[in-house]
Amino acid sequence: MFKWLKSGAPWVWLTGGAVSISLISVLGLLLLIGWRGLTYFWPAPLYQWQDDNGSALIGQVYSKTWVPTYNIPNANELLPQEVLEAGKVERYSIKIANRDLYGIDFVSLLSSELHQQQTPSDLVVIERTRGGDFFGRILALKVRRVRLIRRWKACSE
Repeated sequence: MFKWLKSGAPWVWLTGGAVSISLISVLGLLLLIGWRGLTYFWPAPLYQWQDDNGSALIGQVYSKTWVPTYNIPNANELLPQEVLEAGKVERYSIKIANRDLYGIDFVSLLSSELHQQQTPSDLVVIERTRGGDFFGRILALKVRRVRLIRRWKACSE
């Protein structure tokens, strides 16, 4: 046993193991960074809901969390009875964009406040340099006072 230790063979194996663990760690970190980075370029689905007031809300779901009903002020007045009995409700953080119209980018709503979730095919996301992203529908496209919406419809079909 001492002869084997003096030969240096265990240190070669330990060095090889340390190098392999380092390589696996670096590759894992690169995969994690790549995965998180690629999700930035993959477009998130754009949803449309009806809220309690009957108005349409267009946005992307940023996060979902479960919230205990005892943490919600006036829960007895705001939430339906079945949600109160469950003891928790889902809270959505929704990116509504259109900062120039609403003044905010995100809104936080409870699942009981949102109805009729849809993914209409005519909704678009336009990335702007000022005012944040735009979520909505294209009504017309004009370039130098020439209306190009007919060409856009023909290309999209």
